[in-house]
Amino acid sequence: VAVLAKAWVRGEVWLAYVLPTPAVWDRVHAGGATRHWREHNGTQAMLVAQINQRHPGYSSLLDLGCSRGLVLAQLAARQSQAAHFGADISPRMVRRARRRCPRCFVEVVDAATLALPDGWPDSYDVVLVSDVLYYIPFAGVPQMVASENRNVEASRPWFAAVSRLARREVVFSSHQNNPWVRAMLRAAGARQL
Repeated sequence: VAVLAKAWVRGEVWLAYVLPTPAVWDRVHAGGATRHWREHNGTQAMLVAQINQRHPGYSSLLDLGCSRGLVLAQLAARQSQAAHFGADISPRMVRRARRRCPRCFVEVVDAATLALPDGWPDSYDVVLVSDVLYYIPFAGVPQMVASENRNVEASRPWFAAVSRLARREVVFSSHQNNPWVRAMLRAAGARQL
């Protein structure tokens, strides 16, 4: 309880797990609450390398949960002929991603609903989902208050919808080896890099 109280006081980080809205995520990213978070350089490098190796000539990519656009910008630099789209729930992160990758199309999108902006493609060669699955309240129930079995079952329609967005492959990060996320990926038949 003391750890949760300390995390709460540090800037609503835990609120994002229970109420992942654009306003909450902007508050989380506005304060110092995320200073302890580190961009996982090893994970990012591996994702960029794997996508470029597995899909060297892709024409479009969607980074679902692009945050500040670090991976998106690296991919755009290596695959300059492709159209790159970034989606994040936080308007603050969208602004940062746009600054980092001005030639990318980046908009506010709630990954839980997958309601992409008007004018965006219906499908992409590659869809990247990195470190966001534990924040998605599948069927409206926050993952941290649901059982693993309930999350796995409730996530099936979402995984099917994401799969329909990808013409070639949906690439999932390790999601920091979160056991609930790994269980959902296994149940969905997804391959985790």
